[in-house]
Amino acid sequence: MHRQPPGTTPSCLNVRAFDPRAGRYRGGQRAGLTKYISDTATAINGTNPIQDMNFLVTASDSTGRTITRLAVSGGSVYTFTTLAAGKVLTTGGGSALVTTVFAVQSADAFGTMYYVDGTNYKSFTGSTTSTWTSSNGGTLPSSGGTARLICLWRGRIVLSGVAGDAHNWFMSAIEDPLDFNYSPATPTEGDAVAGNNSNAGKIGDRVTALIPFSDEILLVGGDHSIWQINGDPLAGGRADLVSDTTGMAFGRAWAKDAAGMIYFWGGRGGVYRMAPSGQPELISTALLDRFRSVNTANKRIQMAWSVPENGLHVFISPSTAVATTHYFWDAAGNSWWPDSFDTTDHDPTSICVFDGDDPDDRAILLGCRDSYIRTWDLDASDDDDKPIESSVYIGPIRAGDRMSECVLHELQAVLADTSGDVVYSVYKGETVEAAYLAATPVFQGVWSAGKSHSERRRARGEALWLKISNDRKDVTWALESLAARIAAVGRSGQRSLGR
Repeated sequence: MHRQPPGTTPSCLNVRAFDPRAGRYRGGQRAGLTKYISDTATAINGTNPIQDMNFLVTASDSTGRTITRLAVSGGSVYTFTTLAAGKVLTTGGGSALVTTVFAVQSADAFGTMYYVDGTNYKSFTGSTTSTWTSSNGGTLPSSGGTARLICLWRGRIVLSGVAGDAHNWFMSAIEDPLDFNYSPATPTEGDAVAGNNSNAGKIGDRVTALIPFSDEILLVGGDHSIWQINGDPLAGGRADLVSDTTGMAFGRAWAKDAAGMIYFWGGRGGVYRMAPSGQPELISTALLDRFRSVNTANKRIQMAWSVPENGLHVFISPSTAVATTHYFWDAAGNSWWPDSFDTTDHDPTSICVFDGDDPDDRAILLGCRDSYIRTWDLDASDDDDKPIESSVYIGPIRAGDRMSECVLHELQAVLADTSGDVVYSVYKGETVEAAYLAATPVFQGVWSAGKSHSERRRARGEALWLKISNDRKDVTWALESLAARIAAVGRSGQRSLGR
């Protein structure tokens, strides 16, 4: 919006909408949820929430790539496919892990999936889930419990989050997740290593996250700080403090975009962006109060970068079935958009960015509270048969001068040719908040597909908001452009026109 001094020709406000194919801007209902497994399939495990999802890629003589999809629900490990009868309890996978909703993490390495949950160490190979133990005389860490954090970095399985040794980290031998012997008879740079028996040392904070940033950098999130291990710990690597202004939320509350930029939920609330060897940058200033009020002790924060949408999904799922709001950050517009589902059954308790061979199989998978697996579908018009109510607020529209009011003279919109009808409503108030919370609009109307007639009813106030929403929950819509004529009116204008 371009503001001009009171009494001059009204300015013009132009808004461009989101095109899901181009990944730019947002001005309409953009996506829905569909079941990843056939609609006729049953849930993975009764009504138990999905605790973890991951996939293994192994070699195949016929195609060169075989994918095994894995899900944990109710502590049991399953394989699944997109077919109607596509879930199978793995051999030995029944009740293999704890049933606590947010406890399980996994990492794949060399054709095997490894699981941690604070109590157990398990692995999956072929079709079998079994106990994961160390060979070569070593032992997996277990001081007051087992590890709760896991990742693969530089060919090493990395573990941390051990309750009785919260500042320590542990790495397997290179290319051997079964070797945790820190004192072999013939030492080499590829041996297993831990913070307490290396020059890199323990982390000076309780470890909350492990992020394999690059081959040279392992980011280690702390409760109130961020560290990075630079280089292999047995080849001169060291642990350096990156930031003491924020920490990271526990678990996998992070994502990486196509350019290698890391996004994470900070220890004090809010979403940060961080480049390699850079400092964390807060990108959620607009939602600072809202994000700082999120209690991460009873919520799982999960993130996923969406290439088609060119933005970041932030899923905030409570440990129990209560209403919640998730968010999307649009990189092109540097804007935040709230998302909520019609039912708590759809809230994701686990997510996975799946890399399938089929282009339609490359998707963000949501393991939901009701034990179904769904996908974020840009072509869906509803959430797994649940209609979607969508709306957007544009504003606030203000004069920029406390002694002036803003007058909206004209509105004209262009909706996509395939768009359903939308309701537009204009609200006013003495403050931005009052206008946003106003119960009754100054006026409202309906726009249909294509270019609308000009709306010349006026609205005047210290602050204005325009709300656009679908007129029925089963209607999808898309806004291509919006133009408005706006003027600021000062004291003289107020005396002559009246209030």
